[in-house]
Amino acid sequence: MKAASLTKMPARLLKGTVWAKVDYHKAEMKLDYDDLQLIFADIKPVKKKKEGEVKKKKEGPIEIIDPKMANNCSIFLSRFKVDYDGIIAAIYSMDEEILNEEQVEGLCKYFPTAEEVPELQNWEARDPSGSGDEKKLGQAEQYMVKLIRMQRYDQRLLLWNIKLKFQEQTEFLINQLEAVIMSCRVIKHSKKFRTLLEYILALGNVLNAGSFRGNASAVCIDVMKNVKDCKSNGLHGKKDYTLMHFMMDTIKEKDPEVLEVIEDMLPLEAAKKVSCKLLQLRRVWNTRAANFYTQVDFNYLETECRKVAKDVSAIEKELAVWEKLKKGGGINETGTWKYQDNFLSVMEKVSAHAPAACF
Repeated sequence: MKAASLTKMPARLLKGTVWAKVDYHKAEMKLDYDDLQLIFADIKPVKKKKEGEVKKKKEGPIEIIDPKMANNCSIFLSRFKVDYDGIIAAIYSMDEEILNEEQVEGLCKYFPTAEEVPELQNWEARDPSGSGDEKKLGQAEQYMVKLIRMQRYDQRLLLWNIKLKFQEQTEFLINQLEAVIMSCRVIKHSKKFRTLLEYILALGNVLNAGSFRGNASAVCIDVMKNVKDCKSNGLHGKKDYTLMHFMMDTIKEKDPEVLEVIEDMLPLEAAKKVSCKLLQLRRVWNTRAANFYTQVDFNYLETECRKVAKDVSAIEKELAVWEKLKKGGGINETGTWKYQDNFLSVMEKVSAHAPAACF
């Protein structure tokens, strides 16, 4: 039978209340149990199906793209403030007010594969109703069906992504390069610094006379820490006296102007902002001396500059492709009737300014 929603009171609380004199057994004897059971039996009503009624199975969206990629693409597209037509229009016009750098970079991650493109082009074959309603597609598929109608859609987005990053990237590298070059010039042309190195080299050769380290014409620039670590024998009465102390005392007496070398190095402040990645140190084995020495590695900086040059080359190659299409009548500069196509005009400007910006 069905349960009654009644809250049971503890027996210890009944004393002194009206419930103390209530005997439910008297009423229980007066109940019609047959009617009670008939009326309040716990029986769930069975819903009768209408004659000829067939339960329709809910149709899911038509899915073509790889499920994992489609899911990630759908989540990414849900963050946009414009619909898919708005995204396509912004790609055509290269409107940076609608699509920012982060969004363009994200769209570059979601291109259909070569196998998926023909499936998207003929998606209606998968629609039993033949309605041609693109809303029957999954969210990612709805966007990609519109995207693949765009001429060279992948190159458009990839080069737009390059364009958005180009100025910041080149300015960063130019500033870093200028700081490194200036620092090298300051160090190379400072007479005081050169005199300081002469003292270090002279002291080292005297102490290392007769060994494989002696008679050196140059030493690694990180030798300064070794000068500080070379301690005296303490017989002269000066505790913790090092080769650095001896060198500084000698310079104060013989060439005091060398101590002003720090003033020559003030322009090096700009070099402190140079990214550590751009100037990496590597250990190189010196076969003759049988030890390692430290060398500045410019490979990372060189690699970054090559990336910029590669980006410029990619823009120029793509523009050459579009020029051939244009001559062959295979391109419409104004895009379709629905969109304004600004790709050529924008990328030609980037190409014209790229060499000056880079080199």
